[in-house]
Amino acid sequence: ALTQELIKTIRDIISMNPLYRESLQQMLHQGQRVVDNPVYLSDLGAALTGADAQELQQVLEEMD
Repeated sequence: ALTQELIKTIRDIISMNPLYRESLQQMLHQGQRVVDNPVYLSDLGAALTGADAQELQQVLEEMD
């Protein structure tokens, strides 16, 4: 359920800004299944936020 909510939120963000849409398309063209891998999903979520660098690094390092 949490993953689905994250995906919905990311879709909402992407629909508001075409630059994010291009970034996601590049990731998908590289063969990464973002929605199937929580690590990629968290990386994508972190990339779309306005958090400071330290908070983003904590998200990127999280593997669980």
